Amino acid sequence: MHAKKNIVLIGRSNKFISAFQYLFPDSFLTIIPWRGCSSYKLKKNNTLIKIAPNIIVVCGFDYKSYRYPYRDYLKVNVYDPLMLIEKIIDSQTLIFYVGTLNEKNKKTLSRYRYAKYLLGTELRTKYNKFKMISPPILLEGNGSPSIQGSWITKVMFNVLIKAKIAKTLGYPGLIYLIDVTLKSNSNKKIFKLTPKWLDLPRSRFLDRILRFLYG
Repeated sequence: MHAKKNIVLIGRSNKFISAFQYLFPDSFLTIIPWRGCSSYKLKKNNTLIKIAPNIIVVCGFDYKSYRYPYRDYLKVNVYDPLMLIEKIIDSQTLIFYVGTLNEKNKKTLSRYRYAKYLLGTELRTKYNKFKMISPPILLEGNGSPSIQGSWITKVMFNVLIKAKIAKTLGYPGLIYLIDVTLKSNSNKKIFKLTPKWLDLPRSRFLDRILRFLYG
């Protein structure tokens, strides 16, 4: 367990909310929805104003943005979170960023992967206190993949998991990964990633297929 902290979590991932509540049981946790970054009101009596957060956990994505115009897709997934973080951070705040697992392909056709990469790069470049994890597919308690999408998507990922093509991580493993990363002095490197054809809107399912096949 870690000492009491003031933590801001941007995103609504139940897995990460539970994990940080477990690791920091006596801490004050503020949850900001991903799509609420641009409209979040910093009130005068808000704890974020009086006390800058010790940790900002960044773990979201706007899954509707696959169909947005390119500029809007980048705004909601990269620039809106950056602007919010700039308002609440100070020199002692740690950025804990949740990226996506794929270090083989140096090009991507996936809006999801590129937005995660670009935001991580911006955060690491701008702030000295930065840690990052890139977990594989997270599992629910019943062993099913914890992913956004239709039943077709979930069936597809179940097949990939059973075929041992896709890596997975259970809740205890996620707790361990976060804990080890917080205590470690080392950090993951972010390599250069080149986007292709991301100006073309697409469905979530198609973006996942493109990410799996081509990066």
